[in-house]
Amino acid sequence: MGAVCRAHIDAAYDWIPVDRYVDIWAIAGKKFVCRGPDFLLRAYAKSLRLIGAQARLRLRAKRKPEKVRPRVLHFGASFVVATTFIAQPQA
Repeated sequence: MGAVCRAHIDAAYDWIPVDRYVDIWAIAGKKFVCRGPDFLLRAYAKSLRLIGAQARLRLRAKRKPEKVRPRVLHFGASFVVATTFIAQPQA
């Protein structure tokens, strides 16, 4: 469980709570299943393989992209949600 928590923090920092995709109370045996975003599941599987565990990653087919999908800009304790971010240098 420690490897999965470390991978979660490295991949998602504090954007996503650790117990959002992993039920920490259901990990009583040797097997557990979690569902979540591809990037997070890949990080979990990699961390488990590094400690010698056999991790199997099964990704679902991607859904058709939505026309407008908002994104999140995260810095410190602040979040900005928008469909487009534009960066321009200041003169």
